[in-house]
Amino acid sequence: MPHFEAAAGHKVFYVDGKPFTVLAVEIPWWDLIYGRYKETESVYDRLYPAAEKIGLNALKVPIKWSMVEPEKGVYDFSYIDHTKSMAEKHHLKLVLNWFGHYASGDGTIYGNLTGELYAPMYIVNDEKTYPRAVDGDGLVYHNAASYDYEPIINREIAAFRAFMQHIKQVDSQTHTILMIQVENEIAVFGVDRKNPKMWRDHSPATNKRFADNGFTDDLKFSAWDLSYNWIRRITEAGAEVYPIPFFHNYVGGEIADWMVGGAPGEDVQTYLQNCP
Repeated sequence: MPHFEAAAGHKVFYVDGKPFTVLAVEIPWWDLIYGRYKETESVYDRLYPAAEKIGLNALKVPIKWSMVEPEKGVYDFSYIDHTKSMAEKHHLKLVLNWFGHYASGDGTIYGNLTGELYAPMYIVNDEKTYPRAVDGDGLVYHNAASYDYEPIINREIAAFRAFMQHIKQVDSQTHTILMIQVENEIAVFGVDRKNPKMWRDHSPATNKRFADNGFTDDLKFSAWDLSYNWIRRITEAGAEVYPIPFFHNYVGGEIADWMVGGAPGEDVQTYLQNCP
């Protein structure tokens, strides 16, 4: 199983008993179209031979939750199988990126309802069961789900467990899939977050959680809540099934100082502590 080992004060990644340096690029996802996922699953096939030709040894492939669970409780892993087959054909490994509750820096469950649908449509269409995030002025955002209501977290945990179970079934012997990135460039709202009113969800459940845990700083709360109540729980559920390496990307600093996850005053150490 792919794993890290400590060596001379450093962490070294091993695959099949040998050190492995991942040389990869990420392929796109927006031309994989909702309602036509099977029809469009080959749209990026040209990138596999291109990666092999330029000397890469892996590709990073986004996997949208809406592709894995097209209907509630019904799972489809055909795109995962397709990417694995293409990678093996071209002597490549894979890093899979779970695009779940939020993805792509927008902090939204969808950017559009074609190529940027991240959460399944049953989540998008049911605001009562899966409440939406609220900004500091009380405005509700249909495309941003609150991260403090258990139903959506539980649904994503179930889907991620099924995702990892399938990976275990098809890849535990071949080790084509090296590791999993859990979520992508998380945030709260799909708008410019230089506005402090966007630094956390203000839905009733989140307001209660904010007060009950003694927070006064919105950014510190969002870092804690997103990492501890959501990312960690999803990752641990997947690791119980198949414990290959998991990681999470953090967008911050001068590149994107408006992100919840990297806004001024927010401590990346929170993520390191809650998602070790």
